[in-house]
Amino acid sequence: MYGSGSRSWLLQASTGLLLLLLAAWHMARVHLGGSVGGLPSYGEAVAVFKNPYTAALAVLFTILVAFHAFNGVASVLVEAGVDEKKSSRAALILWIAVSIYVALLAVYAALFL
Repeated sequence: MYGSGSRSWLLQASTGLLLLLLAAWHMARVHLGGSVGGLPSYGEAVAVFKNPYTAALAVLFTILVAFHAFNGVASVLVEAGVDEKKSSRAALILWIAVSIYVALLAVYAALFL
């Protein structure tokens, strides 16, 4: 999808590693720092995401998850025999849909949180 096989594999592996690190950070920062049996209340979770660095890392996490998933989908489609252009197009459509979702979520967060 994003270049030759080795380049695509390298991007897949590097985003996978970054996702592991960000998932650990996310779990520690957002889910384990609360007062209700270790889980945050709604107000505590909102307060965490009001920090611009936390919000930026959450957006980065979402983008990396989407890229990693769609690169994987495109690779699976190519391995299944689908033309590389068609698999890239399918992954691009999914990528656009998720990008619109993230943009709308960012607007919502900016307006209402």
